[in-house]
Amino acid sequence: MFVVPPGHPTPSASHDHWPLQRSIMTSNESLSPDDVQATLRYTLPDPTGESLYSYLICPPPPVLRTNAQPDLCSVVISNVRGREDEFSLDTCGFEFLKHPSTVKEFFDEEVIRTHYYPEVKEFLKTHTGAKRVIIVSHTVRHGHGRDVKSDQVHVQGPAHLVHVDRTFEASMAQVRETCGDRAKCLEGRIRLINVWRPIGSTVYHEPLALADWRSVCVDDDLLPLRVIYACQEIQTVTCRYSNSHRWYYLKEQTPSEITLIKCFDSRTDGCARLTLHSAFHDDTGCPPDAPQRQSIEVHAIVLDED
Repeated sequence: MFVVPPGHPTPSASHDHWPLQRSIMTSNESLSPDDVQATLRYTLPDPTGESLYSYLICPPPPVLRTNAQPDLCSVVISNVRGREDEFSLDTCGFEFLKHPSTVKEFFDEEVIRTHYYPEVKEFLKTHTGAKRVIIVSHTVRHGHGRDVKSDQVHVQGPAHLVHVDRTFEASMAQVRETCGDRAKCLEGRIRLINVWRPIGSTVYHEPLALADWRSVCVDDDLLPLRVIYACQEIQTVTCRYSNSHRWYYLKEQTPSEITLIKCFDSRTDGCARLTLHSAFHDDTGCPPDAPQRQSIEVHAIVLDED
């Protein structure tokens, strides 16, 4: 589960509370009809060279809550509708697929865990050829832009931050914690894959943008971020801006369509190892009465050895 850390407040739809945007723009003259020019929230490295951190609890004085400062940049995000088969997990780090669910109620924790988890597990085993899939957790989001907790499920707002859920090292640590240090499954290929699905209605507001792995420089672009909770610390990944990044989304994604997001891959032979992603505000052609975006993202460990 990824939570936007302090210092990266979730914006309103009008962007009224966003910091000043840097003038890094792509000319509208270069936009095709399937392109959207939108603002993504990158992160600035600490000017002192200190590693980035963010407390989700009160930090010990005199430590600041965070040293991660947002960097708003305008980018071109291309619609893949009609050419979904050009993108794959191993090439780009993400994939779009038709996959209707038998589950219709996603605001009931028990229904998600007892009915949707097995469905996702079997799909991932079939689609990836994995011998074992472990569902770790899930995140339900609603486009109201704030976190709420109903009687049955915790709902978060869209994550407006260019990020990956965990660093390479933290990903392996999560697998070892789940499977055990000496588990045979550690000998084979290990992937962390998120399955993202709209729920309730087609997505018009706050769609999901994904960066092609081939346009990302791991050494230069990625910025590890320590997110500190009361009882644990998670090493996530944020990112500095690069005009080399190539961003994509599936326009008006429906509940019968899923996005696979690779967050980690133990293979180092040139295949995609992670996917930067973020929600974004699309000002182009969104019906004024369109429902707010709702989505569920299931986080899975995918193992080639049992």
